Amino acid sequence: DDSGFDHHIDYRPNLDIDIDIDIDLDLDEFDDRAIGYHYDDGRPIPGWAEERITGSYAGAHRIVATADGDVGDPAARVWSDCHLVREADASRSAQQTMTALATFDLLSPPEPISAGNPWPLEPELFTEETSEVPPLSPRMQLVRGPIVVLLVLSATLLIQFVLISSSQESAAQQRAFDSFRSQLARGTAPIGPSDSEGRELPIGASVAYVEIPAIGVKQVVGEGTTPGALFTGPGHRRDTPLPGQVGISVLFGRRAAFSGPFARIDELNKGDLITVTTGQGVFNFHVLGVRKKGDPVPASLASGAARLVLTTAAGAPFVPNGVLRVDADLDGTAVAGPARLVSFAGLPAEERLMASDGRTLWVLALWLQALIAVSLGMVWVWHRWGRAQAWVIFLPGLMLAGLFASGEAAHLLPNLL
Repeated sequence: DDSGFDHHIDYRPNLDIDIDIDIDLDLDEFDDRAIGYHYDDGRPIPGWAEERITGSYAGAHRIVATADGDVGDPAARVWSDCHLVREADASRSAQQTMTALATFDLLSPPEPISAGNPWPLEPELFTEETSEVPPLSPRMQLVRGPIVVLLVLSATLLIQFVLISSSQESAAQQRAFDSFRSQLARGTAPIGPSDSEGRELPIGASVAYVEIPAIGVKQVVGEGTTPGALFTGPGHRRDTPLPGQVGISVLFGRRAAFSGPFARIDELNKGDLITVTTGQGVFNFHVLGVRKKGDPVPASLASGAARLVLTTAAGAPFVPNGVLRVDADLDGTAVAGPARLVSFAGLPAEERLMASDGRTLWVLALWLQALIAVSLGMVWVWHRWGRAQAWVIFLPGLMLAGLFASGEAAHLLPNLL
């Protein structure tokens, strides 16, 4: 089982040579073999100890300097062999293969050619050459490509929900506040499911402004409760009247993502004030209590009265374990409002409690395809040009595709998250 390979060390005075020997073996079992290094006459090489094989690769490294005894001996050669550490099983093959590669790097420059230095060497012999990078194997493409996609998606989802979503919601709230204030000033703010021209309100249209001094909430409320509608702030469930109108008005708000406007409503106490401004005026509500699933429901609403219900996810941020509600009754007289265009039975599934929205799943698929394509390109460049070049070239594209994919993926998460 001796697969010796001859590594001849050429010699020239006053040179330090860095020798690397890489051994690549094709073995059935690695845990019972070792690599040894010796000279022609069998003498072990000082500093090159026997190495137990733990994988398909073993290597040795040594600096051969002028002071070494090997230098000056033209007959000195380095041999390597693969041998058994313990007897092989009868079922194992004794015929194995081994290839070895020795690289020699010049560590100190040669002396000028002179009478005392009679071995002239061509300058190009000491020019460092870059070895050709092996082509990317299909297996590496299949393994590293998905890993890059997974890492990018994880990182961009974290960035999306922790940083970008809050900024996105704040910017949307500022725009909505400016628009709604202008509508209130002109008297064109909606008071029902249609605008002043009789057209059905689009999802996200501003319909109210809610203030909760006890927990510092000041938010513009949009029409609709889809996951996308709640990216920009609390939403009004379309099968209920607007706040201040006769009946029970329901507002949805996120618990954690996109600034979590209803994150602290569980801290409200009985009697706390909630003020809501709509196109019909300013309405003050006082909290009756906070309830979860299984808690007692408030008494039925009296005829002609109005109630407000704030709704969000219960449990830790991003880990919902149910639904939390805050009930508040109107102080004063409720106003009449137009009939709703959407009934409870007709409310779309994506606008109900803890609902997700898969209507734009095809957009997510396109962004995932783009992310996979960029990732495969990055892996190819990584192997052809280097890791640093791959990150410099592809990182912007990876982040862009990842952020767009993460934004679309957010539609698939519960609307109260």
